[in-house]
Amino acid sequence: MPDRPENIDVRLESIADAVCQTIGAHMAMDEDVHAVLILTDRYGGGLVAHDYDSEWDAVPDLLGHLQAIYQANGRTFGVLPLTRPKGEG
Repeated sequence: MPDRPENIDVRLESIADAVCQTIGAHMAMDEDVHAVLILTDRYGGGLVAHDYDSEWDAVPDLLGHLQAIYQANGRTFGVLPLTRPKGEG
């Protein structure tokens, strides 16, 4: 991956902000609609969880969509957690 230019994240954040504003302003938008937006460029990328309480709350939906993509292509998708929840052993 090439070296990241300074302020590259500002560009991706600006794009993500515009997309999330458009989603939020759509006439069919209501409290049951959430979005996970993934932006990438040649330097890397990031994820925005729109209308979730936190990015962590978006993880089950994201994994569910990944599983559906894999199944549609005749593959199996699974997740193996490598850490324990806080407070457990």
